[in-house]
Amino acid sequence: MKTGAIILAASKSKNTVFSPLVELDGITVIKRIIITLKRSGISPITVITGEQGNAVEKEISKLQVISLRSQNYRETYMFDHVCTGLRYMEDLCDRIFILPAKFPSLLSDTMEKMMSECSLCVRPSFQGCSGHPILLDRRIFSDILSYSGDKGLRGALLQPKIRSHTTFVPVADSGIILTAEDVKKNIYPSDAEESFPIYPSCELVLNREEVFFNQETARFLTLIAHTGSMQSACRQMQISYSKGLKMIKHLETHLSFPILSTHSGGASGGSSSLTPKATAFLKKYTEVQERLAKYTIKLYKEYFS
Repeated sequence: MKTGAIILAASKSKNTVFSPLVELDGITVIKRIIITLKRSGISPITVITGEQGNAVEKEISKLQVISLRSQNYRETYMFDHVCTGLRYMEDLCDRIFILPAKFPSLLSDTMEKMMSECSLCVRPSFQGCSGHPILLDRRIFSDILSYSGDKGLRGALLQPKIRSHTTFVPVADSGIILTAEDVKKNIYPSDAEESFPIYPSCELVLNREEVFFNQETARFLTLIAHTGSMQSACRQMQISYSKGLKMIKHLETHLSFPILSTHSGGASGGSSSLTPKATAFLKKYTEVQERLAKYTIKLYKEYFS
């Protein structure tokens, strides 16, 4: 069962700081959250950006996540950003975590405990208080997306079908309720007083006489496939268009088949998509990388826990 995540980093609440870029012990909140999710084998991860979008996207550009920019974030609500992420991710995952980018002290054990449940909606609780993240099963994605009430995600989760199949999981993790501001005020969970924990990672790298395909390449192709634009993919990768074009040509040289189909004209300008062979190759690479990542975590725990 594939579990992904949507991180909401498009805007801030009134009278609060913009949490994603707040630094705690030398690492930003947004990075902390992404690393914690990755430690639990959660992938893909999509970040909804808006306010300070360029800065946020630059901060996470090397973390193998997808960024979706909300251009009208000042006029939209958090639930709009949830729906943007769900529409993008609904065909990619069996379950999706939803969380605002302001809870830096979450423990990976919390995510793993939530993923062991089978309910349509799983929510963590600490000393009787519910918190974030929220885990949604794909069987209720359409119910969330079709909600038209005025109470946002809270209202969508109170729909009878979802409410009757919601499980609250008690966790020993105050990080589910403590925001970055709380942490800054030294309202810090005892669990998180240790240094940021070590976690393993392993990357599938394909070589001939040199490296020609790795996670960065896979992310670039994934972005092109999902945005329909090489220019948008380059922007999210924080690379120039010429460098992106060079990556494609380099890849075609080693694989001996075309990577992109380009389409010009139309009211919205040109677009790009992956060729069928490139799509199949990317799918195989992604599946092997995901299996490798899970086995790496298992092996690390076996030797180092």
